[in-house]
Amino acid sequence: MKKFALFCGIALSLGFVACDDELPNPPVQEYPQPEIFDAAGLTLSQGDYGVTNPINLNEYAEKGELAPVMNITELTNFPDTYTLVLPMEVGSDADFTKSVTVETVIADNVVSVAPASFTDAVRELVSKSPAEQTVHCRFPAYAVNGNATMRLGGLDKYYATVEYKVLPYQTYTVEDEYFLVGSFCNWDINKGMKFSRLNPNGSVYDTPEFTVKFDVTAQQAAEGFQYKVVPASTVAAGDWN
Repeated sequence: MKKFALFCGIALSLGFVACDDELPNPPVQEYPQPEIFDAAGLTLSQGDYGVTNPINLNEYAEKGELAPVMNITELTNFPDTYTLVLPMEVGSDADFTKSVTVETVIADNVVSVAPASFTDAVRELVSKSPAEQTVHCRFPAYAVNGNATMRLGGLDKYYATVEYKVLPYQTYTVEDEYFLVGSFCNWDINKGMKFSRLNPNGSVYDTPEFTVKFDVTAQQAAEGFQYKVVPASTVAAGDWN
C-alpha cells in the first residue's frame, strides 16, 4: 500500500510537470513604486518596549491582546484623507540580510503587533527556540487611501531601526532528550534506550533530529514489535500520564 501511494504521488507530480510544459508562463506581475510624500513630520519612539525586559509574547497571546512595540510621538503635516500605515520589518540580523514584514495596528499613538505574527517572523529568521531572542526591526511609513499609497520620506527612509528583546510565543515543546520504550523492555520506562541528538550544537528547536539504533529479533517481529518515543520529562516522572 505504501509503494502504491508513493507511486501515485510521483505520477501525479509528473503529470503536473507535463501540464506546465504545455501551458505558456503568465507574465510577471509588476507593481508601480509608491509615490513619495516628504512633507509629513513623523517621529517614533521605542520607549521601554523590549529594552530592559523582553516583550513577552506568551503573555499577550494568553490575554488575547496585541503586543505594543512602538510609540508615535509626533505626526504633523500628514494628509487628512490618508491613513498612516507602519509595517514592521523583522530582520535576520542587524543588516537585514533577510527580512519579513509584520502587519501592525495603530491605536492611540501606539503601534502593536499580533503575538503569533511576530513569533512566526522570529522563528523564520532568527531561531525557533522559545528562549529570549534579540530581534532587529525597522519601520517604514506609508500614507494609504484606498488603492493610493505614498511612502513617507523616500524609498530608503525608516523612521525607527531598533533592537528588541523578545520571548516568542511558545506553542509546542521540544525536549533535549528522548527515549525508546516498548515491548523489548516490557514497557519499563527506566530501561528505555536513549536517542542521540544528530546535531548537539545550538538550540534543540532549530535542529530537533534524534536517532537510535536497535535490533529486532525474528521472534519479536513475529509477535509484533511495539514501541513509543518518550520524552525525558516522562521518564523522570516515572508516569505514562
